[in-house]
Amino acid sequence: MVDSNDTDNCVRVLEMIFQFCLLWSTGCVVDEDGRKKLDNFIRELEGTFPNRDTIYEYFVDAKNRNWTHWEERLRTGWKYQPQ
Repeated sequence: MVDSNDTDNCVRVLEMIFQFCLLWSTGCVVDEDGRKKLDNFIRELEGTFPNRDTIYEYFVDAKNRNWTHWEERLRTGWKYQPQ
């Protein structure tokens, strides 16, 4: 994952993980308007989120030390099939 001897990158990934935890621990208890406000607030704290979609669409890619869209975890061609 991250080399613990690489202090700068280790700290960077830990900061991202903290922000991810902050996002999901507070984001789960607010309404839609609150999620928008939280999205704006965290973007102000963390300026590296991509502009596409909301911050809720991203997870920490520790190996590459960046925010990665959840869609990238899906198999190619996967589509939601409502029942």
